[in-house]
Amino acid sequence: MYIVFDTETTGLPEDFSAPITDFDNWPRIVQIAWKVYDLNGKEISSHNRIIKPDGFTIPQESIRIHRITNERANRNGIPLKNALDEFVSSISSSKFLIAHNISFDDRVTACEFLRLGMNNHMRDITHVCTMNSTIDFCRIQGKMGLKHPSLTELHQKLFEKKFEDAHDALVDVEALAKCFFELKKLGALSFGEYETSLLDSKVSESSILDKWKSKSKEIEENSSMVHFGVHTYHSILQGAGEAGEYVEEAKKHNHKSLVLTDLSTLSGSFSFYKKCKSENIKPIIGCEFFVNDSIGEYESKLQNKNVIQKVIIKDYQGFLNINRINYLSFQDGYYRVPRVKTDWILENKEGLILTTSSKNGMISKYLQMGKYLDAENYLKKMLNEFGKQSYIAEISIEDNSLQRQYNNFIINMANKYSMALIFSNEIYYPKKEDNVIQDVLQSVSQKKSIKKSRTKENRGMYYLGMEDVFEINKEFGFNYDEKFLKTCFITSEKLSSICNFDFEINVEKYPNYKATEDVVNYFKTDNTEDLIHKLSHAKLNQKLKIYENNGPVKVDAEKVQKYRDRLNYELSVIKDKKMLDYFLVVWELIRFCEKEDISVGPGRGCFLPGSRVKMSDGMYAPIDTIEVGDKVIDAFGDERSVIDTLEYDIEEEIIELEFDNGRIIKCTLDHEILTENRGWVQAKDLTEDDEIVDINKI
Repeated sequence: MYIVFDTETTGLPEDFSAPITDFDNWPRIVQIAWKVYDLNGKEISSHNRIIKPDGFTIPQESIRIHRITNERANRNGIPLKNALDEFVSSISSSKFLIAHNISFDDRVTACEFLRLGMNNHMRDITHVCTMNSTIDFCRIQGKMGLKHPSLTELHQKLFEKKFEDAHDALVDVEALAKCFFELKKLGALSFGEYETSLLDSKVSESSILDKWKSKSKEIEENSSMVHFGVHTYHSILQGAGEAGEYVEEAKKHNHKSLVLTDLSTLSGSFSFYKKCKSENIKPIIGCEFFVNDSIGEYESKLQNKNVIQKVIIKDYQGFLNINRINYLSFQDGYYRVPRVKTDWILENKEGLILTTSSKNGMISKYLQMGKYLDAENYLKKMLNEFGKQSYIAEISIEDNSLQRQYNNFIINMANKYSMALIFSNEIYYPKKEDNVIQDVLQSVSQKKSIKKSRTKENRGMYYLGMEDVFEINKEFGFNYDEKFLKTCFITSEKLSSICNFDFEINVEKYPNYKATEDVVNYFKTDNTEDLIHKLSHAKLNQKLKIYENNGPVKVDAEKVQKYRDRLNYELSVIKDKKMLDYFLVVWELIRFCEKEDISVGPGRGCFLPGSRVKMSDGMYAPIDTIEVGDKVIDAFGDERSVIDTLEYDIEEEIIELEFDNGRIIKCTLDHEILTENRGWVQAKDLTEDDEIVDINKI
């Protein structure tokens, strides 16, 4: 049976991320209404209860919304416990609990259960959120792509008219029930008889454990585990941990491997690899990609909501392919974040392992719409593509209904299709108390204060040991057999053993230059060394002719020979460093940019002869007197040794600046100077109002 319910409250929480045990944070229920329906949509019962205020007063701003005054509530209300006892009775005989923005109603009601010292019965039933599950159906454009539809907007989409008297819990329940059954009729949502058979996984859990015992005889007591979901600060404004901190946690728990799965980036993979290797922890590289299969079907701002796909590198070919996928995510899929299509992953699947990606993946998206058969078909498709060794069932433990719904389905599928099943926590910070750091990152991302921002509902995204997993298993009411969880841990270790990619360190790798036909025809050679010698000397000759005619430097035979000798020396250094091909590749890039009218220009510094540089002893010296080996102070106050000097000619406008103390300096227009009032300012933009920081350092 279905329960459609809604609440009216005293307001909103101050902090949406606060636990439901924070009684001062979560508002009180003023009205709770629900209707019970059978699987055919026939109404079984209707309930509408106003709550008598006990220890709280309904504020005026809330009264203006739901029109339930303190006088009315005291006159017509019933004790909260009586209403919740009645609600629990309906929950115990039903399969699905349906609400619009159920996350809010769930936590408000769960908090009331706890205030009364009752069990949190909201955990005992599968949740259906018509707000989250109809985003793609309603396809309403918001500031950041498709938005969550309000109940009024959903009703308007389905019936081309709004409903009256919104914000009365019973009226909202009736409107929502009408929307829900219309969505089922249209096929946008399911939640039928087939789905009810997969809402519990105890039988499959026992079956998996029995199969394990019959095959392995016994479960290793001293087994370890591997988390396939570590996120560092390279997961921008999401991850709040550094590789070294996770290595320390792994060592503390005697874990032998770490799996990096930063969001949409591989930028932290090499530093992560080196840190793990230095501490004798096996590094495994992966990435979580945003997947959106509607790329190309709609304009970007109207495309479906993204889901997560976890991809793990198994070998060198996998490393090449994950980089190819990452490139495509930026090149062809970028809209606010880098995104890929499932087909792009399948086209580059060799050497890769995928997991079912827990409650944020494609399978979970189908489950949230009640489309369990579609979820199963998607799982079978991926199994056929990757095989059982490379498509892995993954569960986690979080205190929310969506995680329970997902876990139940995946455990049933793992049993049905004999899939490898692992446990992994989604890890975004090293220690439990570090969740406040992630809250700060989320608030920065949303440009709001921490209390006003929508921080992560999951407060347990830290590095767990096995005992931690056993503890939250009981605390959150999942109550899996500990031996069953141990089989998941052991499987995660076995999976890590087949991931054997290593970066090639201390091996020189340079690009190979292949001359194009026009280059070969012009220089009459395709030999790299001959090409770069002919090309560079030809360019030098061009520059010398310009100097002879109207250049800033007087050119004579002695000067010409000096230039040629310097060029030959530079070429010999480039050859010695095995970078001839690299320079020619860069030359081809510049040629391409010039052909495509893309701006190019020389890279250079902006110091002129006579510019003063602070030395390590506190004295100042003209830049043209500094020699290799001298120690100078850089712009950040650090001591540096000079490893080379280079003097070259430029044709660029010079600006002369005069300061209050009578000092005059000359520099290029874009030379940046540090000011107290505006920070770093280009020389051409300085005004008389700017206050220069420590003029003696310029």
